Amino acid sequence: MPLINYIGNRQEALGTRVGVVVRGPAPTPPALILDYIVVGGGSAGKPSGTGGAGGGVISGSAVTMSFNSSISIIVGAGGVSGSNAASSSMSGSSFTFRGAGGAVTTKSGGPQFFDDGLTGPGPSNGGGAGSSKNGNNGSAGQNGDGGTGSVWLNGIYYAGGGGGTGGEPNPLNPGNPGLGGGGFSTGSLADGVNGLGGGGSGTGRGGSGSVIVRYTTGSLRMAQGGTQFESGGYFYHQFTGSGTLFYGY
Repeated sequence: MPLINYIGNRQEALGTRVGVVVRGPAPTPPALILDYIVVGGGSAGKPSGTGGAGGGVISGSAVTMSFNSSISIIVGAGGVSGSNAASSSMSGSSFTFRGAGGAVTTKSGGPQFFDDGLTGPGPSNGGGAGSSKNGNNGSAGQNGDGGTGSVWLNGIYYAGGGGGTGGEPNPLNPGNPGLGGGGFSTGSLADGVNGLGGGGSGTGRGGSGSVIVRYTTGSLRMAQGGTQFESGGYFYHQFTGSGTLFYGY
């Protein structure tokens, strides 16, 4: 029986005769089973001082990536004042997963996709919505906190809302950023965290999104693309800019 050795990007069938190496066709490597998260860009805060919304988050598991295939990755930028943020996506031959960009809301504290948020009274402003929780309303002398983002399998939160800010003459108690990259309301400008899709605070820009896939280190081969690292028994490919995930020679 020949021994099959996986060497670099090539497999070799080693012959049993002394001094003779026989190169034969290599078996097709098995499919990769992916976990994934797609995070849209966060929206900007409002000039009035309310927090921006975190980006939309789509995540899941058990996506099959066959050998000699690729996945197209698009990463959405954070929004600027008065405009929606850009969406992120990952697309294969039989699927597309899309994390919508955080939307501009006419009221503070609202969820990304609806205009039914909480209105900050008087000089205090509400926090923006996170991907999993609405921001808090502001009250007299107290700006609202940003909503909480979504936690993924790696233990990191994504797409938190920006904290409320901009009270008159100065915020006495600035609103806290939502867990997951929301902008902190220490002044009139606080950006969401890039790569986490957090909402901005005040006039701050929203953070850009990201796309991350991972698979177990028990897989025979690694794919190519994005920033690659190994942690806790998994290979990770993290995209903070658009690109391609490729699995093949």
